[in-house]
Amino acid sequence: MRQDVIFDHENPVTVHDILWAWSRGYMSTKRAITSLHLDDEMELYETANDNDVPYPGTPSRHDIEMAEAFITAITDAA
Repeated sequence: MRQDVIFDHENPVTVHDILWAWSRGYMSTKRAITSLHLDDEMELYETANDNDVPYPGTPSRHDIEMAEAFITAITDAA
């Protein structure tokens, strides 16, 4: 994992840590909404969008970049 995407999922306090803990399944949607003092799930998704954090169950930008690099490498090697 890249250093710039490491987050504290055991004791998330910052907006970044809470969003990433939620995004990666370490925190429930309800707890994330409560921790961020939001009104509803839609506001949580908007906050995730604003902070460039993927929704739960979707790959992160880094995951996509790594997959694209792998495909390019094996295609170039063929």
